[in-house]
Amino acid sequence: MAGSREKASDFSGRLNDKWRIALNAGHIWKRYREERTAARYDGHMPSAGATLIYAAPKNWLLFGGADWSHDMTKEAEQASVRKGIRFGAVKAFENGFGIRTNLRYARRTFDTPGNLVYRLTRKDHEYQANASIWHNKIAWKGLVPHLNFRYLKIDSNMSGFYSRKSMQTFISVEKQF
Repeated sequence: MAGSREKASDFSGRLNDKWRIALNAGHIWKRYREERTAARYDGHMPSAGATLIYAAPKNWLLFGGADWSHDMTKEAEQASVRKGIRFGAVKAFENGFGIRTNLRYARRTFDTPGNLVYRLTRKDHEYQANASIWHNKIAWKGLVPHLNFRYLKIDSNMSGFYSRKSMQTFISVEKQF
């Protein structure tokens, strides 16, 4: 990719002592260097999302939300709308141990039918699960290592080409300001 530009706007507000809402909207412009790729995939993608957050007793944070995006590419067959829901939880224990987990489901529907092999509109079901654990006692200068797990499964109506599963385990480092 030659480059992309992104504009985003976020809003977060407290509804009361226990509830917050977070809203976001964005727009990405994608440009590719290689002429044949650019002819198909250059485009833009507006997106929006909303999250409701509940501060539960005993240092639990529960959240749920919905997302929407429309990948508008030059070639309509590659363009798609993604609508998703997600929910999760974060727990900070008094001894410094922490966990975060979330589940996400999205439905991705492509704008037009394919014309190479299948003559139907591609529709994917996307399932994602994420988990992270950490302990503040092993922090260094405010940097806290997290052990992460990510699982992704895509069920497509064009399964031979687009259905897949992947699992990742990795370490990340986070710092709160």
